[in-house]
Amino acid sequence: MMVDKNSESTRAAPVVTVATDGSDVFRVVTTNVIEEVSQVHCYDETLEHIADRHPEFENFLPALEHAVHDTIADPTHVFGSNTIQHASGFRFASTRHTKGNNHLIVAVKIIEGTSALLKTAYFTGNVNGEALYQVSTVSDHD
Repeated sequence: MMVDKNSESTRAAPVVTVATDGSDVFRVVTTNVIEEVSQVHCYDETLEHIADRHPEFENFLPALEHAVHDTIADPTHVFGSNTIQHASGFRFASTRHTKGNNHLIVAVKIIEGTSALLKTAYFTGNVNGEALYQVSTVSDHD
């Protein structure tokens, strides 16, 4: 079932807290757009890996971190996985964070309950899978 949220609401900054799992420090980004995911754990190593593996993020780690956190907290779309291999995964998308005609996709995987783990981020113009959430635009209602 897709949730449709009106985009005219006031946007707030992402809620990000710092946590530890004993040996590693990570950031927890809170989200409430789909019931399956309430928080996403973001490790610095994952962000560094994204910056290393995706040339479009090279030298933009602070901006990447903000864009990823904002996309998780306040996405414009959320898609379910379209493969059995990634059945416990979701893709948060933002048309507010773009590169050319492509928008930011943040892939997460459920690790326990409604807690998820940041897996990767990339820019694309095409996303497949079941749309679980989208922000309405004014033109959607005309």
